Amino acid sequence: MCDQHGSGAKFYHLPKSCLFAQTWGLQFLVNPQCHAVETDIFWQDQVVKTKLFMKSYADCQGDFDLSQMQCQRAVLIEGERELIQLKHGANNITLVSSGASVQAGLLRVSFECQGLSVIKNMTRNLNLLHQISRSSFSDVKTNWTNATHRLRDCLIALDGSLKEQSYREIASVIYGKERVDEAWKSPSRSLKDRVRRLVKRGRELMNYDYLSLLS
Repeated sequence: MCDQHGSGAKFYHLPKSCLFAQTWGLQFLVNPQCHAVETDIFWQDQVVKTKLFMKSYADCQGDFDLSQMQCQRAVLIEGERELIQLKHGANNITLVSSGASVQAGLLRVSFECQGLSVIKNMTRNLNLLHQISRSSFSDVKTNWTNATHRLRDCLIALDGSLKEQSYREIASVIYGKERVDEAWKSPSRSLKDRVRRLVKRGRELMNYDYLSLLS
């Protein structure tokens, strides 16, 4: 069940666990025909890396206000806790909140560090939360790493492959037509083999290794 809240966020209610969805790493199943960018997807806690554990208290002097956040917002109400998902483009974070509901309006919040081993990851996620919740849409930037660049290229290659595009057409989208024209004239198969590997890896991600995209 989904409701549109006055804050602009979507609220989902999960009265009981969906065991079938959990086998896929999800809190509940979504329509696979929907566009991924526009669909609210809630993952199981153990597979989500960009998450923070939050305690919330209703306080008119608080500074946590879901209605003021300029990003895509969705909340899953699950028993005694709420999963608050904030997303802008490729950047997203999930707040695992206990205490007062975000439906109460202004909140005073604190974040829990669950062990010394997670301090580095928590610091990164706090910075991500600050960027997503406080920046305008045009200010939020994606921090690309070599790993995320490759995952992006794999997904582009997968899309092209599913549309029955040739390796050359796929390569042109990823690397640019000029570079590809030169590579296809060359006796070297380096770029051709790279695209072939990207398509193969993209299909692996689609078929069974999709949770790697959350790392």
